[in-house]
Amino acid sequence: RHHELIDLVKPAADKYQQQLAANQADHPDTLAARQAFAVVLRKQRRNSAAAYHLTAVHDARQRLLPADALETQLCRLELGTTRVQQKQYAKAEPLLRRAYANLKKHESKNAAEAKVHVVEALERFVQLYDGWGKKDKADEWRSKLAEQKKQ
Repeated sequence: RHHELIDLVKPAADKYQQQLAANQADHPDTLAARQAFAVVLRKQRRNSAAAYHLTAVHDARQRLLPADALETQLCRLELGTTRVQQKQYAKAEPLLRRAYANLKKHESKNAAEAKVHVVEALERFVQLYDGWGKKDKADEWRSKLAEQKKQ
């Protein structure tokens, strides 16, 4: 099992290390590679490690970019998703709410790309509230998701 995990995570880890060696830790390419590495970790159910890296990337992006930057919102969405998987619903909810609100603003600027991310955020809300046992809220977000997919 560990050999499989290493085989799946190694390319993303190598890319992150290459960017870190070539650039500073706060360079956009390094942050993007670190975020991609964290997503791979999350997909392998290494949620604590994923949350660690996503938190660092999120903090850097908040410090370096405008408040509504798309890259920050996507990182926030990934961190919220990780918190949902960790069953840390109270931590996930504000991350997802803020990401969703800002992604909706980006939707008018770049409709096709932003719509994909808005749908993803809506799906995360359904997962959040289903996992949290808040069926009414999950149903509310399911209906918003259905409406979004019709557009």
